Amino acid sequence: MADVRSGAEALPQVPRVAMSAEAIATDINRQGTAIGNTQVAQNRSLPPEEWTGAAADAASTEIQKLGEKTVTLSEAFSPAATALNEWGSAVNSAISDVTGLQNEWDKAVQDYNKAIEEADAAYEAHGPGVLQPYLYGGGSDMYRDSNGLLRSRSADRDEAYNNASGVLTTAQDDIRARYVKRLNELDDAAQTAADNINAAREPIVSDEAGAGGRSVVGVNLFGSDTPLLAGAEQWEDAQVQAEQMAEVLKNQPMTAQDIKEFNEKWGDLLENPFYAYALKQRVSTDELYAAVLNAGTLAGQDPKDPSYTFNKNLGTALALATGGANLSDSNRENQKIFDTVSGGLVGENGQRIDGTTQQTLNELKETGRKQFAPPGYDNATPEFTMDGYDIAGQIMGQAGRENTSLTLGPGFYHDPLDPKPDPDHPELHIKSVFEDMVAWDYEVGAGSRATENYTGSAWRMNLVPYEHGNRDTMGYLDPLQNIFTLSDTPDYLHGNSDDVLQQYEDKRLAALRYVLASDGPEDEGGIEVIQPSKSGKMNMTRYLTGWRGLAANGGLAYIDGGDAFGDMVNDASARTAKPLSPSDPGYLEWQADDQLRARVAENFLGGYEDGLNHNADKTSTGEDVFGNSNPKLRSWLGTVVAQRVDDLAYLSNQANFVGMDTGHSINPQSGYSMMNLSAEQVRQLYSKTGFLADLTHDRAAYQNLSDAAWMGYSTEVRNLVGADYGSNGKDWINNFNSNTQGWDILINGIDTAPTDAGTALTEAEQRTNAEHRAAIDFALSVVPVDKIPVVGPGLSVAKTFAEGIWKDPLYEKYLPTEFSAEDIQRRADAEFKVDAEIGEKLNAEVKSAFMARSEWPNTAGMSKEELLVEFAKQYPDDVREDGSVPAYSQMTSEERGHLRTFLDSKNISSFAELTGANAENAKAANTFVENCRK
Repeated sequence: MADVRSGAEALPQVPRVAMSAEAIATDINRQGTAIGNTQVAQNRSLPPEEWTGAAADAASTEIQKLGEKTVTLSEAFSPAATALNEWGSAVNSAISDVTGLQNEWDKAVQDYNKAIEEADAAYEAHGPGVLQPYLYGGGSDMYRDSNGLLRSRSADRDEAYNNASGVLTTAQDDIRARYVKRLNELDDAAQTAADNINAAREPIVSDEAGAGGRSVVGVNLFGSDTPLLAGAEQWEDAQVQAEQMAEVLKNQPMTAQDIKEFNEKWGDLLENPFYAYALKQRVSTDELYAAVLNAGTLAGQDPKDPSYTFNKNLGTALALATGGANLSDSNRENQKIFDTVSGGLVGENGQRIDGTTQQTLNELKETGRKQFAPPGYDNATPEFTMDGYDIAGQIMGQAGRENTSLTLGPGFYHDPLDPKPDPDHPELHIKSVFEDMVAWDYEVGAGSRATENYTGSAWRMNLVPYEHGNRDTMGYLDPLQNIFTLSDTPDYLHGNSDDVLQQYEDKRLAALRYVLASDGPEDEGGIEVIQPSKSGKMNMTRYLTGWRGLAANGGLAYIDGGDAFGDMVNDASARTAKPLSPSDPGYLEWQADDQLRARVAENFLGGYEDGLNHNADKTSTGEDVFGNSNPKLRSWLGTVVAQRVDDLAYLSNQANFVGMDTGHSINPQSGYSMMNLSAEQVRQLYSKTGFLADLTHDRAAYQNLSDAAWMGYSTEVRNLVGADYGSNGKDWINNFNSNTQGWDILINGIDTAPTDAGTALTEAEQRTNAEHRAAIDFALSVVPVDKIPVVGPGLSVAKTFAEGIWKDPLYEKYLPTEFSAEDIQRRADAEFKVDAEIGEKLNAEVKSAFMARSEWPNTAGMSKEELLVEFAKQYPDDVREDGSVPAYSQMTSEERGHLRTFLDSKNISSFAELTGANAENAKAANTFVENCRK
């Protein structure tokens, strides 16, 4: 059937939006020009003093940065306006083209109608009566044409109809195809315009920011380099959102649907400190607890239940309101802005951030021992009743597990209102939440409750995802373990540098060190303490390591084996680079902080030794039950001790040769504050039941300690042997003796510990150890001393050297041009073949250091080069093809033996004195260690 609709109906016209597009473009251009002409944009390169008006009152740095951002923002308007104008022109062009197509359509329909009319006229012209029906079949339908041929007028009309319809269809198909093509072209133009507008918009406001709401858009527009603007934008929106959140949270009990909708609308915002604080200014800790208890009763077995997510979100907000930080990828910028501007933020009822922080800390302590019951229960049903610290630990712990860049604030560990310590008035001390929570844990036996019942029946209620009978998830209900997960350094700051964020992290760690170095809840009870407290209380770190819960009986301290606690202590005790001189500004402050670091490390070690000493119980493989129960604690202690091997060497020397000086707080060799241990504690380290023996059950941690000790020893030997010989060498050899005797003991104790502990190294492990030491010695021989970023020495550098500096781009530039990894293999082969006696191992290193000297002092007055020429003549097979004598480190075991024999034959007194002294020291070290193990 022919389509005889009008062109306007069959081919709808494009909406006439060109004028609107042009109007919007004009307005966009106007706004862009206005922004670009603002004082802040026009004078962005001028110092604030030359400005006029209100702009001069703002912070100068931020004003100039705002000027740059304003210019960038204004420049984004012009491309968008251009795109809209081009789109408007495309629309006008399309309208014109569509109008032409409509006209063509109308003409085609007109031609069709005319053809139909002509066919009808022809039909009528050959009407009935022309021929007699009785003479011709068909009757009145038949007629003769001009040629006298007999024709049917109906057939002629049908043919004319068909022809007209075919012509119309052909024309309309062509017109319609061109119409569709033109609309597609307009669609393409629209997409191009949209792409151009987005291209102008995306550098200013990303897609993610647009989807994240006003606060995220504000951060995108301003960013952390203009924190006043970005912070003001977020804080203003936070007031509105927090008011709505508070209204919902206070209306308990919430339904499952309420909780789901709360998560969808505000869950992500509660990871932002602006919104967390705005909410906490309106909702008390009691009210938060009521909300999470209600949600806990609605949660099912699914760990992704919205109720668990809800509790995690509120746990995040509570942690942030203690002054905490969220350095996750999605909130790091927000945190940085918040840290910069928080001092100036004023919220609900004039509350300031520091006031809200103090209020939160006070409420945590006030509610810590208070009992709470979920809706529908009461305090008469103890299995469902929870203390406030139980609730806080669970919900903040879940937040910390799911976000490893979330921390508590410094005030959580050291209350901001606590006055400076006054020994004469200890009652003036204000406990921190951490101190009070540990005391509560001690009072109610939460540690034992967490670790002694794996079925979970000893627990009252879980507010977080938890699987009954699953040992790992049992720890999710341990309040202190949960707090520890929020107390280590955020993952982001490991390997990333940010001055603002690091400044706040340093403040938090300082507060953490303060509490870890303070008194714990338990009396000393006669245990040996080098720095006894006047209160008679055990140190906090020592208590939490070896006396908390079942650890007091040599059992499990934490369900996770001490992982979270050890990680926290490692961050709190790690050394930092010391100032160049005591006269440097901040030196005294650094030294006081360094003493706390050492004290934390000392008590970590002391507490672990206490755990080993609680009883003599062993596993079937001979492993101490305490070490077996707390493997992660042992591993982290290995890391902490590996960073302080110089302390162990110094203390070992005192315990064997000099006599302990327990009042010595500074290690004279390193300049760092030292772990203070008694002679008995040092001897216990080397005993068959001591830490070194126990550490051999953790091969990775043992190897790390071995590498760190060897690096410390090798560095010391190279410095001492390479020092000026003097006129007669007496001072030279005396310095060598006094400064290596402790290292000899430490290396001996580490190397013999596996055998004495019944965990002897396999040949492959011995081989690995030799390769690591060869790699360390090689690295120390080629890397300049001032290019080794070593603190202590540090475990990480020792590990890098042990695994091969040729694998690390930071050090590979120091490799000699002729370097080959085979050189290290050859050295390892030589070390592996030496006598198994420990003295010979140490002598090999001393001899290597002597061979590296530029001169070999001798009574004959011969130079090193002259001696090497003689050696080459005496041992021609040891000379390389170019006639040179290889470096000692590249010699085979046999070649080294030849060189040592040659030097002995030449009566080089310095060499003989050195090796003789070292052999005696090694023998004395071996005797000391053997006596410790009797």
